[in-house]
Amino acid sequence: MTLHIKTYCSIRGDELRYGVLTPTQNADFRQEWSERRKPLVFFPGLGGSVKNALVFFNALLPVASPIYVPDLRGFGLNEACKLPDPIHFVAEARHFINSVVLANESTPLWVGGISLGAALATRLFEWPELREHASKLLLVAPAYREHPNTFPLSVVGKTALDVMLKGPDSLVRLPYGLDDLTRNEAILTDPRHQEQMENFMLPISFAWQLRQFNRGAVKQLSNISIPSCVVVPEQDTVCCPKAMVKASRRLGKKHDATLLTYPQARHDIFLEPEVLMLADDVSQWLLT
Repeated sequence: MTLHIKTYCSIRGDELRYGVLTPTQNADFRQEWSERRKPLVFFPGLGGSVKNALVFFNALLPVASPIYVPDLRGFGLNEACKLPDPIHFVAEARHFINSVVLANESTPLWVGGISLGAALATRLFEWPELREHASKLLLVAPAYREHPNTFPLSVVGKTALDVMLKGPDSLVRLPYGLDDLTRNEAILTDPRHQEQMENFMLPISFAWQLRQFNRGAVKQLSNISIPSCVVVPEQDTVCCPKAMVKASRRLGKKHDATLLTYPQARHDIFLEPEVLMLADDVSQWLLT
């Protein structure tokens, strides 16, 4: 696998960074895969980055390449950028597909995302042209609704108090821990990941906008009529697995939707032991 970090001129005129993954020159893939391989545009989740999912992308390259991964403004490769209202993620993603991906690739494309990125990929179908450009949609642990235990009354009460005392732009920590994201011991015991999680804070106003953004994505499910795959980590305690399953049923009303469930996996399935199994399942689905 070769990873190139590149920049493009954003819709606001500044520079944003993205990753492009391609197979190594001597990669030996089956001919039938090469003939059916298509570009994939994939959006990371809240705080995520192309670098968090390299194992998954590497395993997917025999059937999907190149893989374009634009980190969201304010996170990952673009963490220095100021956070926008989340609705601007849609306009930025459209601009990225038009100015970068379609400038280099022929259609159809495959489109996907994880968590917030999956909600963003769903909301892209507000853009009628995407229905012409995209032929398959991959939704990994889509953040359509938070898990029922994510915001207990104690968290809601403290947040309301912070808004009253400090205003809507005061910072709050995420209401879940590293062990809600993964059961991978190498990640859980890594001081860098622990420190990153401890220091990860968002303005209350952005967190509220994000909640509305994700729930708004559900309304776009009825606009999607291409083959779709919904990946559900059943031990997800960040986003609601039941909402993910329900989404697959809504998608299935217009076209058969594939549901992939992983009973032991937590929210960031790219960090979980099932990641290679997931890549194999997704590869088979992409090639059908």
